[in-house]
Amino acid sequence: MYRDIKNLICNFLKGKKNRINIKIIIIASLRHNKQSTEK
Repeated sequence: MYRDIKNLICNFLKGKKNRINIKIIIIASLRHNKQSTEK
């Protein structure tokens, strides 16, 4: 999980074109964490 976030940050710094995709992935991962913690 943390590795994925590191990769997203690196990609964000390399090319800001992926900004929207990164936001979507981060939001999706945050939602996934909420669901797993609610259980």
